[in-house]
Amino acid sequence: MRGEAVAGSVATVVGALSALVLGVVSGRVASSYLDDQPWVGALYLVGAILLVIVGLDLWSPARRRGMWSLGALACLGVTAVFLVSTAAGLPDGSESQPWWDAWVGVGLLALAVYVVAMTAWLASARAAASGARWHGQVAGLHR
Repeated sequence: MRGEAVAGSVATVVGALSALVLGVVSGRVASSYLDDQPWVGALYLVGAILLVIVGLDLWSPARRRGMWSLGALACLGVTAVFLVSTAAGLPDGSESQPWWDAWVGVGLLALAVYVVAMTAWLASARAAASGARWHGQVAGLHR
């Protein structure tokens, strides 16, 4: 059971750091859109704020599951905005933006790390819960 706790702690640290990095990247990308397409910049800014909140509050055990979920939704939203604004062009007729630069590379890496960390945390949380149930059942047999 100790191994699951350590794995969950490492996943939490990695997830929090990757959420913060992705929040910074989203904020940087938002600044490039705020002049030309303010609504796209605003969507990136909302994603950036949510990801920074997740990165700072993922440490709280009471809200950890909710923060992982909020982070996943923010990652999904930022990814959707990125795909629509770069690949498909914008609904207002604006041309699509160049889709690759160093910020995008860092953002995609942080997104992938967040998803892997969240998956590892969920696996460790399930294993810890399963182990606790098993130990409780065994302890009940010895009484």
